[in-house]
Amino acid sequence: MSLLLLLLFFFFLMLIGLPLYLALLSVAFAGIAVLGDASLLRVVSQQLFGGMDSFTLMAIPFFVLAGSLMNRSGLTDKLIDFSKLLVGSIRGGLGYVNIVAGIILAGVNGSAAADASALSSILIPAMKKEGYNQGYAAGLTAASSLIGPIIPPSIFMIIYASMTNTSIGGLFAAGIVPGLLLGLAYAVMNYFYSFRYGAPVSSGEERSQAKNILTQSISGLLAPIIIIGGIVTGIVTPTESGALAAAYCLLIGLFHTKKLDKGAIFGALYETVRTTSSIFL
Repeated sequence: MSLLLLLLFFFFLMLIGLPLYLALLSVAFAGIAVLGDASLLRVVSQQLFGGMDSFTLMAIPFFVLAGSLMNRSGLTDKLIDFSKLLVGSIRGGLGYVNIVAGIILAGVNGSAAADASALSSILIPAMKKEGYNQGYAAGLTAASSLIGPIIPPSIFMIIYASMTNTSIGGLFAAGIVPGLLLGLAYAVMNYFYSFRYGAPVSSGEERSQAKNILTQSISGLLAPIIIIGGIVTGIVTPTESGALAAAYCLLIGLFHTKKLDKGAIFGALYETVRTTSSIFL
């Protein structure tokens, strides 16, 4: 009877809109109150800490930090310029740019939310300016962001591997092809949309600056190579790879693009703490 009441209490808390982690905690505390064993309260704090006390899970804040530093150091803009150079000059080009940029960014931070933040701030206004339907621009950006948790490094793969003792390198290797296939499916959809609704053709001005764009994009393209290459080849662990990527983006932002200052670094750390906290909860 007590178990049934606790279960009903849990669903009630979810129905009134309480965040899932608070609903679970509330039911746990209610269960302790029903049992009347105050010593179990110590178990709660031990479980909270023990659930996060994992070397593997340390990869998550590093990847989030790497993505945040990449956005703030200007590397994301360079990767989007590189995407424009690749596919920006054909009909519906900005739609393809959105997809390709989503694939490239997925190789850095492993988070759909981080990808959506980076892509939406740049590409949605640009697509709207070129005449794309605003709803389509937003929908395509949201879809492209979903490639983030599939192509390595993936935060959800790290969590799954830490809970099941599965090889993270194996999971990452298995995520590459499905992620690329998903990107291809989006590209096919964008192709039909572009011809059906007469999506604009880009001016192709990026081609005149191809050499300059390629030179500037190398620093951004090295980040996913460091992460994926290091893990798949077994040279570094996922946690070490994330730390290397964060350090790389920090150094590039300080000494190459020179867009990182104390405020930007603090903002990146603050964003990392907020994102990581929500994931760990």
